[in-house]
Amino acid sequence: MPIKKTKTPIIILIIAGLIVIAAGGAYVFRGSLIDAYRSWQRGPIPEPVSRIEFEQPTSIDVLNEDKTDEQKSDDLTTNSELDTNISEINSAKLDDAGDEEQTEPEPEPEPLEEVIETKETPTTRPSSINLRVPFMIQAPTANWDNLHGEACEEATAIMLAAYYTDEAKITTSEAEERIMDAVAWQDLAFGYYLDTTSEETARMIREHFGLASAEAIPIDSLDDILSMVAAGKPVIVPAYGKALGNQNFRNSGPLYHMLLIKGYDGDRIITNDPGTRRGADYVYDADVLWNAIHDWNGGDVPHGEKMMIVVEN
Repeated sequence: MPIKKTKTPIIILIIAGLIVIAAGGAYVFRGSLIDAYRSWQRGPIPEPVSRIEFEQPTSIDVLNEDKTDEQKSDDLTTNSELDTNISEINSAKLDDAGDEEQTEPEPEPEPLEEVIETKETPTTRPSSINLRVPFMIQAPTANWDNLHGEACEEATAIMLAAYYTDEAKITTSEAEERIMDAVAWQDLAFGYYLDTTSEETARMIREHFGLASAEAIPIDSLDDILSMVAAGKPVIVPAYGKALGNQNFRNSGPLYHMLLIKGYDGDRIITNDPGTRRGADYVYDADVLWNAIHDWNGGDVPHGEKMMIVVEN
């Protein structure tokens, strides 16, 4: 009896080949796939707004820019007619007043003491905001040596300065050059550059980066930070890195870390975290971030003071 030929082995080989190709593609593009997954997991965040857009008031001239020449002409005609009507009404009132008999003016009543009630205007902030601060990683060339592994203070300071000079992007070469310049400045000013406190980092921002009103301020609650961000002022915070729970960190995170807070959306805090290449618009849970905020404190970071660095004016 003749043996029937089957196509089953060929189908199995094709399926196996497709699986190998898919696995290889997933490995090659694993970074992009991970980024896409985490972006989906994070959910949408508010559109970023630049410092210029945030501070620019809406004016009549800006509103008129969208009008056509015909509309502007109509506006001028309407305003001219309105002025004419008002002028005619005022003239008629003057004529009527001249026809009336002149009578003795009645004595004016004694002025009553004016009581002015002062009402406090409640301060409100938007429910969400995301400032456009250019991102850079603290190891721009992926060289995670001791210097760059500890360069979060320099990286956050560079991003903060770039926001106030309205830079849209910091290139890899610019980021590396600015880190090395900041390290050299700290060596001269402090005699070291590793693990600088909030006060020392604020001084570097003032004197090296030229933001004269940068200050390190003790904070009592997350509201202190969010109020600054709502006013268009990004904030740098020091943190006990291991309490942040960032899955991109090696060895569960650094002992001491600094990151920049640029926005919020409800209980989600939007940051630029220079400790990972995936740190642009990185979202932390509000409670997690608040509990992690601590200054250097001589190396006892978990018990360090809660501080923020902000450019106040």
